[in-house]
Amino acid sequence: MQPKFLRAIQEQEGTRLGSNDVIPYDLRVISASNRSLRAEVAAGRFREDLFYRLFSVEIVVPPLRERAADIVPLATTFLRDVCRRFSKTIPGFTPALLAQLESYEWLGNVRQLLREVERLVALSPEGQQLTTEHCSPELGRVAQLLSERSNVVSTDINLPDQVQALEIRLIQHALSEANGNKVRTAAILGITRQGLHKKMKRYGLDGRPPRWRFALDVDIARRYARATPRCNIPDLTCVFAFS
Repeated sequence: MQPKFLRAIQEQEGTRLGSNDVIPYDLRVISASNRSLRAEVAAGRFREDLFYRLFSVEIVVPPLRERAADIVPLATTFLRDVCRRFSKTIPGFTPALLAQLESYEWLGNVRQLLREVERLVALSPEGQQLTTEHCSPELGRVAQLLSERSNVVSTDINLPDQVQALEIRLIQHALSEANGNKVRTAAILGITRQGLHKKMKRYGLDGRPPRWRFALDVDIARRYARATPRCNIPDLTCVFAFS
């Protein structure tokens, strides 16, 4: 499969299965891999010439467990999409559930978070916030740990630091809800636009919704491609957008 894919990229042409007619291609390639392709090339499992044909602009996306600040914006986006698909109205997440989502390791990355939101929406009553009650068993264990920690008295609690962390998280959440619109963000937070501007300046926030950083996750990138025929080769998933 890899030689045929290389020809399609390099020669901008190919043939359909069972046909000898050569078809010219005019395409762009967005590709993603959950493995290091450099290591796969060194191990002989991935063609070196194909690697350098694909290697134009590389964006390394860390695993979700290393991007805790982006969990809430992503979960909010998924909630809106899932509610639309399930024809349900869910006003949002409880603070306890948000803390639980941010504390989980997410070994399955963005897809696991999406599946968790789907589960929560499916099991939660119409018109009520999502709570920890309907979480998967994996997240339930996180809730138990958080509860145990909350019962431990700590001498290292610094109130200004805790307030700052909470304000940053709430501002980022509101920015995501408002798609970066400052007026709507201020209204969601119940403060003036000038007050929002001062807080964002104080905390070094740029005002862009964090979720757009992940447009190159394959499942999300497909939404922005004008056509989405998929081509699977070992350890690589490609999305084509024909111009």
